[in-house]
Amino acid sequence: MNDHEVISRSFVALGAAGTDVFLVKKGGRVLLALPRKKEAALMALRLYQPQRIVAKVFVWCVEWSVRLGVHGLFCKKLHIEEGAEPAGQKMTNVETGSEGVLLGNPDHKVQRAIASYWNEGRFEVAKMAFGSEGVDLIDGEAATIQNLPKGLVGIPEILGTQNSGEVGMMRLPYFRGRFVNPNEPQAYLTLLGQWVLGEAPCLLNTFPEWEKIRDVLSSRLRGDEVFNRLNKIELTPSVRHGDFAPWNLLRNAKGDILALDWEWGVPWGVPGFDLVHFLSQDLRLVQRLSPEEIVDEVEAALGKDPYQAYLKRVGWGDARRELFIAAMAFSLGSNLEGSGPILDRLLTASLDH
Repeated sequence: MNDHEVISRSFVALGAAGTDVFLVKKGGRVLLALPRKKEAALMALRLYQPQRIVAKVFVWCVEWSVRLGVHGLFCKKLHIEEGAEPAGQKMTNVETGSEGVLLGNPDHKVQRAIASYWNEGRFEVAKMAFGSEGVDLIDGEAATIQNLPKGLVGIPEILGTQNSGEVGMMRLPYFRGRFVNPNEPQAYLTLLGQWVLGEAPCLLNTFPEWEKIRDVLSSRLRGDEVFNRLNKIELTPSVRHGDFAPWNLLRNAKGDILALDWEWGVPWGVPGFDLVHFLSQDLRLVQRLSPEEIVDEVEAALGKDPYQAYLKRVGWGDARRELFIAAMAFSLGSNLEGSGPILDRLLTASLDH
């Protein structure tokens, strides 16, 4: 499907047709579909959380065009045709003209979108994915969230799911917040600390992540040496998010944090891997540092307070380098782009210690 088809199918799944939306493009591709109504358009625009300065300026300009009521003059109009029906059940209480859609990463193997809309007295968000793989993805993420230990903070409330053979949809309350600043570690470290399970420490080789760690290290130069040391490490189990990154953490004015995108989450996993992912993803994708610089920056951070307090609690202690290697090996085994060069740098540097 092309961008217009994804947008049209998203609107049809919401039960919205016969309406006009305005397309916001970035880098030559459609980023957002905004409604004409000011409040609804602002809510849809906030679905996109820019990380880099250029993107932030771009969003600021779009926001002011919405506030001035002129975004319809600068954005291409797309009419959502009437008569189209979703493959399965559609929503019926969405206020027409309140719907906006943020398109997912076009490089993802499954086409996705996030919609905001007014439904039964409040704004909601619907995460959608298309095709049979998309339905499985939504079902799997909803199941992960529902199977997390009860009472955890930062977990989204699922208002409902509805799936067909073509579209998977998970409805959530709209959370008014901004992304968590990587330079304010206490906020996300507090959240990670609350996800530590009240269980006795377990050997790393008993965790579900172990198989990928083993397979990756066995194919790397000197990986066996690190692997043998990892065998002896005990860690306190924790909920693992799997894509713990600034753009997946929203913080509201009260300081409450919501963690989004649980596609790769597990209710029982290795602690500390989310922290390494958070730090390395920001350095790689936002600051665009080299693998050598990323290794130096992450290792420096892990050796300082307040990171040290969290890491000691979960069992990292003096094995920070080995577990940093394990985290990147697991990321590479999970096909996370950019993990290989960082892991190779870590293994090379480990020869000097």
